[in-house]
Amino acid sequence: MKYYQDTITGQIYAFENHVNVEKLMQTSRNIPKTLIDKVKEKPSNNHIWYDGEWINKENKNMNYKEPIYEVPIYNPAWITFLFKEGTILFNSENKFEITLNQINKNSYNGKELSKIITILQDNEKNSTLPILITVDGSIMLPVHETYKTKEIAVNKMNEIISALFLGGLNINAIHLGDLEQGTLQEGGEYSFSYMPSSYNRLRNNWASNSELNVLLNPNYIDVENIKNAYSIGIDLLNNISFSPIYLVQGYHSMQLWKTADALSNLWIVIEQLTTLIWNKRIEEKTKKLMQITNVRTENIDIKLKVLREYNIISEAIFQLLDKNRKNRNKLLHEGKLPDHNLVEKLWIILFKMFEIASNKKLDKLYEITIDKQSNNVKRFYDNTHKKLINKQNTNFDEWKSYC
Repeated sequence: MKYYQDTITGQIYAFENHVNVEKLMQTSRNIPKTLIDKVKEKPSNNHIWYDGEWINKENKNMNYKEPIYEVPIYNPAWITFLFKEGTILFNSENKFEITLNQINKNSYNGKELSKIITILQDNEKNSTLPILITVDGSIMLPVHETYKTKEIAVNKMNEIISALFLGGLNINAIHLGDLEQGTLQEGGEYSFSYMPSSYNRLRNNWASNSELNVLLNPNYIDVENIKNAYSIGIDLLNNISFSPIYLVQGYHSMQLWKTADALSNLWIVIEQLTTLIWNKRIEEKTKKLMQITNVRTENIDIKLKVLREYNIISEAIFQLLDKNRKNRNKLLHEGKLPDHNLVEKLWIILFKMFEIASNKKLDKLYEITIDKQSNNVKRFYDNTHKKLINKQNTNFDEWKSYC
């Protein structure tokens, strides 16, 4: 082994004898350019590196600052995955395809899953870097001043997810545990995450046979669908002020029959949209008149009644919103679970409220969350459930022994 010392920090580096260190300093971006082969050993733990020498801590001047490692951290990234494992993004130039033989032999080129396939423009004022998206559907944000903490990065990721959801992609919100740290690798083509996960096992050909099954029938998504969905969502978010994350969380809670969570989230959106419609459609003189007569116009029930009176919303919409409002209040004040069927109807009404508030239709989102939900499937579930409970012969003799 041969040893070199960094003249800036005093740190010692070890290399194999055959390595051309001088050449390595010029070609490797991860090696300091300030290494010398004359190593000065640290006398004791009481010594610090200063101006190319070890000095005793007691002799340092008041302005002393610990030397900073000169090699930068290249392309640090926040990373999360938009879709389930086995989803593959493609475009006309790049389509990752895999054969059964490659899966059986684990001989596919897994690294291609981490390849950057498209970008989305970041709408944050202080961010000059785009959002990167890989073949396996991960999104990457730079770890810099704009996204300096995990909490800020998660909020931004959920904003991106919300925009994509509004544009018609059925994806769920993330939490802190879903966020990973990694980097854009040297050369700028591939993503790398430091966190072990099923995604990374697929990327590195470390996946088990059962994990590889997701590649048998991959879900292919054209990146143009991603870009179009993002464009639709961002345009809406730029033109209407509301919190879309509650829309995402509300819908997925509804799908999982977490009815209380669904109503709590969706009602936040309803109140925001109601206020937007109120400010947009109710004339100033009407608002002033109500203020003179001491009507509390900040109350959502009053606003809904006025919107109904002015025929801005129909009687059917008003009745459904009013029932959900009362159920939401009973949930908050009495802990009473709401009617799931009413929450499902609330989801449908939300599309009309969006149209009134923004003069825009969420056609793609409507299609994936309503048009494609077959009533026959729900009817089959209900009938099967009733048959199981009402007609199947049951026996609980052993169970009764615990009484």
